[in-house]
Amino acid sequence: MQGLGSNKLFISNPFEDYSTNSDVVTSDGELTLVFKSQLEKFISDTLLLLEEKYNSDEIDRHDNSVYTGMSGVAFLYIKLYELGIKPDGLEIALKYVEKFLRSIKVRYITFLCGDAGPLTIAAYLYYKLNKSDEFQMCIGHLLSAEEEAVKRSTADELLYGRVGYLYCLLWLNKKINPEPIPQNLIQRIVKCVITSGLNYERKEQYLPLMYEWYQEQYVGAAHGLSGIVTLLLKSNFTDKELMVQEIEGLCKLKYPSGNFFTLLQSEAKEILHWCHGTPGFTFMFIEAYKKLGDEKYLNEAKLCADRIWEKGILKKGYGLCHGTAGNAYSLLAVYQASKDIKYLHRAAKFAEFCLSYGTHNCRIPDRPYSLFEGMGGTLYFLVDFLKNYENAKFPCFDDI
Repeated sequence: MQGLGSNKLFISNPFEDYSTNSDVVTSDGELTLVFKSQLEKFISDTLLLLEEKYNSDEIDRHDNSVYTGMSGVAFLYIKLYELGIKPDGLEIALKYVEKFLRSIKVRYITFLCGDAGPLTIAAYLYYKLNKSDEFQMCIGHLLSAEEEAVKRSTADELLYGRVGYLYCLLWLNKKINPEPIPQNLIQRIVKCVITSGLNYERKEQYLPLMYEWYQEQYVGAAHGLSGIVTLLLKSNFTDKELMVQEIEGLCKLKYPSGNFFTLLQSEAKEILHWCHGTPGFTFMFIEAYKKLGDEKYLNEAKLCADRIWEKGILKKGYGLCHGTAGNAYSLLAVYQASKDIKYLHRAAKFAEFCLSYGTHNCRIPDRPYSLFEGMGGTLYFLVDFLKNYENAKFPCFDDI
C-alpha cells in the first residue's frame, strides 16, 4: 500500500510551527506587513496570467462545470468582486455562464459537476444585476429539478448526488434576501437523503447512515459520508441523536496514524486530501461543534489539523480538491472555530508555500487553470485568505 509514510504523496513540511517570532502572523492575530505584501504581489501577477489564459484557447470552453470548467471561472470572479479585486467581476462572471443556459435541462443536479451549478450561479448574478425575468427563469428551472433529485438520482454525495443539489438551494438562500428557495423543498431533499442512508443494506451497525458511489463506500467529503453529514448539519436537520450516532461511528474510521479512511474498508490508500481523507472531515467536526455544541468535536477538528500540518503539503499540487490550498482551508477553519493563532500561522505557512507555485515538482493538473484542480482555486484561496481570513470558507462546500 502506498501510504503517507512512503513520502510519495506529500512534501516534508519545511516550516517551523507557531511561536511569537512568526514571520507571517502577529501575536494579535494579524498578518504581518511583509507577508501581506507578498500575497498581494502574487495575487496581482497570477490574476493577470489567469485572465490571459481564460481568454485563450488553452481552456475547454465546452466544460460548463464549476469543478473544472467555465462556471468555476465565473465563481472565482464573483469572489474577486465581493472582495473588491474586480469591480466588474459580476459582468465578467455572467459572460462565462450565460452561454450555457440555453442548453441546460438540469438532468445533472449538483453544483460542482452538474447543470445546476451554472444555473445557480446565473440566478445569483441576474439577481445582483437586477435582471428580474432572467432571475425568475433560473429559479424556476432549479425548483423543477426536485423530481430529478428525489426520484431519479441514484447518488447522494456532493459531486454528483443529492447533497450537491442541496448545496445549490442553501447557497442561494444565503446569498439572496428574501430567500428564493422554499424551506419545505430543502427539507424534502434532506428527508430523501436521510431515507436513502437509512435504507442502505451494506452498512455497519455503528453507522446508521451509509451510502455508496460506483459500488464503493466512500467516507470523505467529495463522494462520501463526511461531506453528506456536513451538508445535513448545515441544513439544520434536527435529529440530533441520529447525527451524534453517525459522527461517533465515523470517528472509528481512522488509521493508526490518526488520519481518516478514504473508504469504509481500511485497506484503501491513505491520503490527505479535501476530497478523500482527514481535511474534509475537519469541516464536518467543526459544523458538529457549532450545531451540536460538544467541545469534543472541536478537539477532533484540532487533531485533524495536526495531521494536516504534518503531511498536508501535497505533491499532487496547489489546488482545492486535492492540493495544498484546499488543506490550508481546513487549517483556517480550525483557527476560526478555536481562535488559536497557531492554526492561523499554519494556514499562512501553507499559503506561503503556494506563493512558490510550480517550483516544487508537484503534479501538473489536467485542467491547470480551473477552480478545483488548478491555479484558479489557489488564487481563490489566497485572495480569500488575504482579504477575509477571519471568515474565509472553502468554496462550494463550507460557504453556506
